[in-house]
Amino acid sequence: MQQPAHYIPHGAGPCFFMDWTPKGQWDPLGAYLSTLLTSAAQQPRCIVIFSAHWQCETVSISADTEHQLFYDYRGFPEHTYQFNWAPKGSVDVAQTIQGLLHAHAIPAQLTTDRGLDHGVFIPLMLADPTAAIPVVQVSLHASLDPKMHLAMGRALAELRNQAILCIGSGLSFHNVNALRGRTPGGQAEQFAAQLMAAITQPSTTRDSALCDILNHPELTLAHPTTEHLLPLHVIAGLSDHPGTISFIDQIAGSTIFAADFVTP
Repeated sequence: MQQPAHYIPHGAGPCFFMDWTPKGQWDPLGAYLSTLLTSAAQQPRCIVIFSAHWQCETVSISADTEHQLFYDYRGFPEHTYQFNWAPKGSVDVAQTIQGLLHAHAIPAQLTTDRGLDHGVFIPLMLADPTAAIPVVQVSLHASLDPKMHLAMGRALAELRNQAILCIGSGLSFHNVNALRGRTPGGQAEQFAAQLMAAITQPSTTRDSALCDILNHPELTLAHPTTEHLLPLHVIAGLSDHPGTISFIDQIAGSTIFAADFVTP
């Protein structure tokens, strides 16, 4: 049975594991991420996750047998640098990903020297707190080309038929200053509405709409840089069916959402 594919917001740093101001603003998202695996008809044998926080000139794939955590955030409480969460990797799945990308003329390399960044371990600590399911992380391409990332998804679509759950980890609104209250939120609601509308279109028009969204006049208000948006393009490329909006909330007055791509 085919696994779903998800585009998720991973929050702000380790926000789900510390006191936050204003208190509780990330709680609804944390509750959603805690139920992420329940939408699958069966427990996946592996999670493949594309994080906004890893970009390479050649698409890179973690081929570790056991993972370390890469604490790629700064200025948070000491306990948020001491998490005891250590999923296994899957060399076989990493090699399968590399083979599928190569078969579609997308260069890809295996690596064992990075560790899982917080776009991976923060949401998955909620979704799979016992680290029972192996994890393979895949980078974005450094070009940040939306067509390239849609092509990556299309190349990897077969993974969903192999009991592998694919997740794109980013943030649908990633103006960090606004999220921290330094500038007014709610600046890019037309962008959010158009992005959600693009996701729910049939795939025949969805992919072009997801490319066109990068020309939206409010893009830079929502995404001063686009790396937190492009995991969505990979996940959309995995599916021939329209996406659905599975979670929506307001953080600092701005829309944060998740999207699922599930075969009917």
